[in-house]
Amino acid sequence: MNRKRNLILPLFSLLFVYSSNQALAQTDDPKAVRKLERAGEKAVDNSDWNKVKEVYGELIKSEPGNSDYNFYLGLGYLQSDVEKEKSVQYFEKVNVISIPQRDYFYGQALHYDGQYDQAIAKYETLIPLALDNKKGRKFKAEIEQFITYSENAKRYSKSVDASLRVDNLGATINTEHREYAPIIVGDRESILFAATNKGEGAIESIDAQAGANEDIYFSDFILMEDAWGTRSTPSGTRFNKNINSNQNESPISYDENADKLTIYRTADLFVSTQKNDPVAEMIDILDLTADDITAVYESNDGMYRFVVTDVLPGKGGLDIFISKKNGNSWSEWENMDGINTPLNDDSPYIAPDGSFYFSSQGHDAMGGHDIFKATKSGDTWANPTNLGMPINSPANDIHFSFGNKKGDVVYLASDRKGTKGSFDIYRIWTCYDVPKTTVNGRLLAEGKPLEKAKVYLKDADSNNIETIETDANGNYQLSVQTSKNYIVEVSANNYLNQAFGFEVPAQCAEYDLYQTLSLDVKKDKDDVPVAQTASIENAFYEVDRYRGDQSPEDFLAGLPEGHRLKPTSQTSDVKIESPVLMAAAQFKDVRFGFDSDEVAGTADAILGNVATYMTKFETVTVILKGHTDTKGPKWYNDRLSKRRANSVSKILVDKGVAKDRIKVEFYGEKQPLAEDYDANGNYLEQEAEKNRRVEIEVVIPEETTEADSGK
Repeated sequence: MNRKRNLILPLFSLLFVYSSNQALAQTDDPKAVRKLERAGEKAVDNSDWNKVKEVYGELIKSEPGNSDYNFYLGLGYLQSDVEKEKSVQYFEKVNVISIPQRDYFYGQALHYDGQYDQAIAKYETLIPLALDNKKGRKFKAEIEQFITYSENAKRYSKSVDASLRVDNLGATINTEHREYAPIIVGDRESILFAATNKGEGAIESIDAQAGANEDIYFSDFILMEDAWGTRSTPSGTRFNKNINSNQNESPISYDENADKLTIYRTADLFVSTQKNDPVAEMIDILDLTADDITAVYESNDGMYRFVVTDVLPGKGGLDIFISKKNGNSWSEWENMDGINTPLNDDSPYIAPDGSFYFSSQGHDAMGGHDIFKATKSGDTWANPTNLGMPINSPANDIHFSFGNKKGDVVYLASDRKGTKGSFDIYRIWTCYDVPKTTVNGRLLAEGKPLEKAKVYLKDADSNNIETIETDANGNYQLSVQTSKNYIVEVSANNYLNQAFGFEVPAQCAEYDLYQTLSLDVKKDKDDVPVAQTASIENAFYEVDRYRGDQSPEDFLAGLPEGHRLKPTSQTSDVKIESPVLMAAAQFKDVRFGFDSDEVAGTADAILGNVATYMTKFETVTVILKGHTDTKGPKWYNDRLSKRRANSVSKILVDKGVAKDRIKVEFYGEKQPLAEDYDANGNYLEQEAEKNRRVEIEVVIPEETTEADSGK
């Protein structure tokens, strides 16, 4: 975090010289071109990669095929903090005969871009270029390590964990510079992290902050926007403002119970408790200075401390050293054998379950630093395993930590493809397979709950799945599968049947959905119905996460227009050709019990509606069609169906309908709606109920329809 490390580009010292026959750009002002070229060469010498991109980006406009311009522009993108993958398109245009060192960088660019086979091919062209001396052997070993990285990345790319989702925390957190060391407060309540005011630009400088001022920032999560608020430095309200100084700081851990924030500063840990000024822990690190170490870490439980350095005797490169708390004292610093490698190892973290996580360029890393997990064995940790993709990437991935107690959300810093610049902070979370969910629906008519209406849930091919009756509040529930299309059809007295289509979204966590269906009748100036308006509103997101103490209805109703959580809405109008047709369309079959012709329950209410309707429209007649199930003799069922039709006829007459307006037909068991015996000959009572019925067919004279519709 704090040490300055030199940019290492071996081929510059082995092979690299500026082209002596560099072609001038096709322009009328060769002096201006040469001035730009000198500026570009100076920028390369100074490792000022943003300037390199600026200068060679200008030069290449007038000569797009120039190998030198493409090489330096590709180099600028590769070594800078932003859009490294763009270097591929420029290296591709470089003549490798005139610039043989191209493939050293081209291979790295292809690897970063996820083109592993192509990267390996470029690296393999470089091995014959290595001289048989100390520098040459070192160069060859580096290329072989690059090839190993690409082979590892290729292997891990074939087994990506499809249940994991990767989110960049966005522009309110991440900038074109470096953000890292994330710490989550609460359940995504706030985030603390470190950030610099400039970028590094070199993979080898992962732990360097040369000339950069590292400060601690925080941001609060805005639930209703599902986004992090604009970052800021502590002002004293949430965290003590003096956790930042003119030194470099980064957060290490936060104890919510004690309101205790531990930070790293100048080769020591500082602790701010209950928003008080940070106090130094005065850690004994064998007289190492801030220039000797990367950082000091402490586990959340305060039982372990770690120092990362390449000064103490170790495995090579940066190593992690550990000290354990014994009462009021600490053990001697020990190299973490089995964890450290000859390459760089860094960013230790102990999870709540005791597992040890760290970043490393060694083991079976796939390029840069990868996150590894080691299991505890006594007081040590062993058997490091690469966490694989997408937690790791072909770039650098560091500073791993858990974001919740369940352990299915993690945070880390990475300079992977897609970053806003240098290192960004990412959230990686688990998307579970949720096959089913519940739709909580409500049916309204003229703005009021509609009771005892039928709601038919159908599949996309209009096959009926389930029939539900709305309760006194117009509520209904649908059990549906995720990632599937459905139709819901409503049948209610005095309204036309209405069908609505909707798609159930995929879910990564199980939560209920909310739906509102509305029916309204439009009338003309004479109070005659002319159209039915139907609308469907779907709140198909995690409403319960956002609504707090509010009811779902109050929460959804209170959302302002244009808000991202506002339910989606679809409205349609159906023209009513005649109020006669509208009412007639609502009549239900009259159902009967087994071997019964008694009209009971809701049937009387249905027939009351029919009688009222026929009183209002005097030219309308009805045909009553009696039916039975298939149980029993055919001759008996014929008679039973006739008795049922006559029972309905008698009630209509008793309710004031003239007998000559009623026609009775009976069909026995000839026209079943459902199969009421299964393949094994078992009687299916629930299916048979559908067959025991009298259908009410309304006959509307054409002249009545035309008269009522104003024709």
